[in-house]
Amino acid sequence: MRPPRVVTVRIGLWCMCDTGALDGAVVRRVVETELLRRLPGASVAVASSGSAAPTVRDGGSPAERLEVVATGSAALVVAGRLRSAEDAGVLAAHSLVALQGVSLQGEAAPPAVAGTVHCSARDAQAQATLRGAGVPVGDEVPHQGVLLRRALSAAVVSRRVAHWRYVGALPAEPVHVVVDAALLETPGWRDALTALEGPLVYVDTVGESLGRDGGGGFPARAGVEDVAAAVSCARAVVSGDAALAAVAVGFGIPVAACGVEIEGAVAVETPQQLAAILQRLASSPAHDASPLQARLDADFDALATALLRAVPAAAHAAGMPGAAIDDDAYRLAYQSRTRESVALRRALESEIAALEVDAEHARSRHRDEVAALQAELWQWRDTAERVTTSKTWRWTEPAREAYRRARRRNPA
Repeated sequence: MRPPRVVTVRIGLWCMCDTGALDGAVVRRVVETELLRRLPGASVAVASSGSAAPTVRDGGSPAERLEVVATGSAALVVAGRLRSAEDAGVLAAHSLVALQGVSLQGEAAPPAVAGTVHCSARDAQAQATLRGAGVPVGDEVPHQGVLLRRALSAAVVSRRVAHWRYVGALPAEPVHVVVDAALLETPGWRDALTALEGPLVYVDTVGESLGRDGGGGFPARAGVEDVAAAVSCARAVVSGDAALAAVAVGFGIPVAACGVEIEGAVAVETPQQLAAILQRLASSPAHDASPLQARLDADFDALATALLRAVPAAAHAAGMPGAAIDDDAYRLAYQSRTRESVALRRALESEIAALEVDAEHARSRHRDEVAALQAELWQWRDTAERVTTSKTWRWTEPAREAYRRARRRNPA
């Protein structure tokens, strides 16, 4: 008997990922990674209601228009911020929608109840709005940023730290404080930040030019890996942005949250409290993010289970292949992909380690060559100085001058 065939079903992922804001880029990276980990037979198409052009935040990966993705996907997963009624209308028109860690803003309205197979919110306001609209929403979940550390390669983050330290954007030791650059727009917070001691590394979280790069030249609109690199080696983080604060909590870095509520962070109600709270955080132990990550994992597990149950019927109704998907086939495919991923990661890490060793040997040889050339240069300079300052050189100066005059009169 032939084993059941695992087919590729496209899952649409909608998030505000191409506006330049840090929140959308973090949500996209985490949710896309977690969906692919749990749905080995699926592909994820990213949608956004903003510009379809890629941004620095997402590493140049483009997002399609929401209408295009909604038309060709068996299900739509909404994650992060939902900020316009128009987007809500497109989602409501889809027959199968899942909401993961959403936050409703402005005039946004929740999608139709009939097509919602899973729903979770990351703040109490969105949770209350969804329940008021009759959408069955579960318990409040943490911000997706607490799982960013797992979604990124540790080797890549380590190399980004080394790069930014090499160019001077990050201090050589973890003594800096990462600061949300958007706080500089508020006079009270700007004055409190200016009074802080120690190097400050400013990170742009809103995707707009604030006229100030980070300490030492940390770039505006830095990529997700770059932001994670700055956070991972910081002694503390000061943030008014939920995504930056959640990323820091996931890395176990103490966080002073200014005007934003994030589990695992210390709330700063007024700018005058900032210095004292940072001093207290410097001596406090690292926050354990595992309970928050476990809650978020449970929500992603529930999302994957809901999609596995609902997608085959939706795919069949839309004329897509794979009306029946076998659980054993998914399990075998998942195990096979896991083994391949582990083997590929180990091979790449081994190759990277060998290249780093070769690079270090080359740097060592270059340093030795430079030192030898510098020593030779100083030796020649010393010799020239001894000659030009000797008594013989001074005594023979008239003879050399007479010789130069004779050469000028008779060049031949």
